[in-house]
Amino acid sequence: MISLIICTLNEEKYLPMLLDSIHTQEGVYEVVVVDGNSFDATVEVVNAFAKKSKQPVRLVAMECRGPSTQRNKGVEVATYNNLLFLDADVVLPQGFLKESLRQISEKNIPFAGTKIYAAEQAAKYRITYWLYSNYYLPLMRFFNPVIHGCSIFTTKEMHYKIGGFQQDVTFEDFRYSKMAARYFRPVLLKNTYVRTSARRYYNATPREFAELMLSGIYSMFKAGMDG
Repeated sequence: MISLIICTLNEEKYLPMLLDSIHTQEGVYEVVVVDGNSFDATVEVVNAFAKKSKQPVRLVAMECRGPSTQRNKGVEVATYNNLLFLDADVVLPQGFLKESLRQISEKNIPFAGTKIYAAEQAAKYRITYWLYSNYYLPLMRFFNPVIHGCSIFTTKEMHYKIGGFQQDVTFEDFRYSKMAARYFRPVLLKNTYVRTSARRYYNATPREFAELMLSGIYSMFKAGMDG
């Protein structure tokens, strides 16, 4: 049993793909969508999904928005002790929840993440995310056991022990996993991954794309090292 926590702000384009991929998952779970007062059709997307879902779907509306604030609120209202934080633009492969929870249960893992690959077919996105997940992320984890925020498994006990997601910090997901490392070194689950959009790079020129990647890598490394 697990609570899937999704933060949204104007995600009518991407959220349906995530929800459809959740609908195919096995097991007992609930979907908690914490919306930051979207002005597009995000709420309608959630409500439509709730009508066809065999698992509970809960929509929480918040005037005060922000990834950390919304994630922390999601934990407050979550039913189950096991938690999975998901970005709204990811897609879960078939069998993702079953395999992930099997590993977590067998090894009693309180904090874990997965590899991430690009959802787009374009080679530049596929190659970039493949290199990130298979080379950069494992290398960086020698120094800081960080987990990418688009798919974080943890528990309520661990969440409250580390004080939840900190607000007004850069890369709050990396900070979150670093704080968790004080009690348990976060692990990357084997043979699991999510696909995520590369939308932040859509309008970038090749040079801008490279600069964004390099600055992002540096910033994420710094966020992991930062106190």
